[in-house]
Amino acid sequence: MLDKVRGGLFGLAVGDALGATFEFMSREEILSRHGSKREMVGGGWLGLKPGEVTDDTEMTLCVARGIIANPQDPVEEIGRQFIAWYRTDPKDVGSTIRTALSAYTETGDWERARAITWERHGGKVAGNGCLMRTLPISFAYYQWPDLLGKFSREVAFLTHPDPLAAEACHFYNALAAWLLFGEAPWSAFKKARSLIQQEELARRLDSVPSLAVQDLRPTGYVVDTLEAALWCFLNGEDIIAAIESAVNLGDDADTVAAVCGGLAGTYWGWSSLPEKWKSRLLIKEELEQVAAGLLQASRQVA
Repeated sequence: MLDKVRGGLFGLAVGDALGATFEFMSREEILSRHGSKREMVGGGWLGLKPGEVTDDTEMTLCVARGIIANPQDPVEEIGRQFIAWYRTDPKDVGSTIRTALSAYTETGDWERARAITWERHGGKVAGNGCLMRTLPISFAYYQWPDLLGKFSREVAFLTHPDPLAAEACHFYNALAAWLLFGEAPWSAFKKARSLIQQEELARRLDSVPSLAVQDLRPTGYVVDTLEAALWCFLNGEDIIAAIESAVNLGDDADTVAAVCGGLAGTYWGWSSLPEKWKSRLLIKEELEQVAAGLLQASRQVA
């Protein structure tokens, strides 16, 4: 189990660090200039160091630390972790998240912050910023489906007040939980899909088996990101192929690859990740610590 939890966290961070180099590039541009095989070289529009991660992994660690601090009811502590992270002036903060955390900083009230976020974005708040960070919920609550669903939605709503975004997070965490239990990818996919009633999400999930790579849209919309990441994971012959295919989609490459890497790492495990990727991550020690902490937290849930 620890190998799977470490694998999920490291897989997410690896996807993030690899994908950030190619964020906002087209798939054709990436393949023509750089080929299909990936090394952790940094750069990109953020000018990252090799092995440096973005907000995808940083906010995932916030969720993990919040759960470890209060496994029984982690949402308030996760919110505090988000605000503490935001005050460090991160290199990259998504627009919806920036609005939500800025509004909370001003008002001290998550409900008012949600209303401000909804208004300022004209109701278009189903971004992938809630999905990219949600994986630790799977690792702490995989034995408690009701709590997994509840906290998936509530943590999503801290910054993304949209039921579709919340359901996407619930699906993703349910899928990851089944992978922890040893289910094969397509079997886990079907079991997680059975939980979803939201019309658009259900329709898009049902289309995944028939998609080809050219059908994928790796945008910042939560369903586009989830669909692309799922396709890469479900069609990957191994963890390397899955993560590289997600990175090579371009556009919002760091988030798609992080979401894919989280699933791939959970399924194939930490030991399956190439050492050249794991060793280059600048936050590998913290990933190790929170992996152990999340498993400990899972034992403290009533």
